[in-house]
Amino acid sequence: MAPQQPRRVPLSVLIPTVVGAVVAPVVWFNWSSPWTSELVARMPAAVSGSSDTAALRSGGDAVDSSHFHWPSAGDLAGLWISSDEASRMLWAMKPGMIYLEYGSGGSTMAFAPMARRAYSVEHNEPWCKKMQQKLAAKGLTNRISYKCESVPAGTGGWGIANAFEEGDYKVFKRYVDTVTRLGEATFDVVLIDGRARVACALKVLPYLSSTSTIILHDARRAHYAAILDYYDEIGQVVGQRGARLFRRKASVVPLLPLSDEVIQGVYERK
Repeated sequence: MAPQQPRRVPLSVLIPTVVGAVVAPVVWFNWSSPWTSELVARMPAAVSGSSDTAALRSGGDAVDSSHFHWPSAGDLAGLWISSDEASRMLWAMKPGMIYLEYGSGGSTMAFAPMARRAYSVEHNEPWCKKMQQKLAAKGLTNRISYKCESVPAGTGGWGIANAFEEGDYKVFKRYVDTVTRLGEATFDVVLIDGRARVACALKVLPYLSSTSTIILHDARRAHYAAILDYYDEIGQVVGQRGARLFRRKASVVPLLPLSDEVIQGVYERK
């Protein structure tokens, strides 16, 4: 007998959405994945449209969906990530979370509406203007605190020298330090998908709890290994670009906040 193949269902079944008369693109999930089954168990009943989904939800906590909006299949398709990356990212999210992201775009549209308070930080001023228009068109201007901390092109970290150039703390300091000016004591989820990623991960350390999660997208690059000095990895997926999930090590708390010299030093010792 041939081995049984993992059961798959389209994301449009888990999160059904219709835009006008056009059904959003299908994104496939591995139904046997524990990440996916736990994710579905946490979805509000109003979102699920199938008996399979309802069955998996048995025992799940009831959620008041009036305070947030799960992303549609179309929103997730706009992220340009694999279905496994999407399921792991959504697994880290929770209703009413306090959410911060470095780097705006599809993630802003998909994840920020799930949050009680959401913050997005961007370094590219022309892109900021486009995003502000997109947020206004979708009615999200008042749901998301959008911070444009522009860094002039040509100062390093714009992907000009090579595709993986992303800049360091010295160049992107004001952008990285935005977290210190938001007035939040703790973030539940931090998505890092912009510039100076290691610096961002180190700067947010004082603003995390023992249950906070940071998500590092495009995480296959070896030079991100410095993050493991301060974080425990709790999950990863190798997809189109890769995603890794981390939680702060308890042992680093007495060291916080890290000095500017320590953060920049991570780049200088490479």
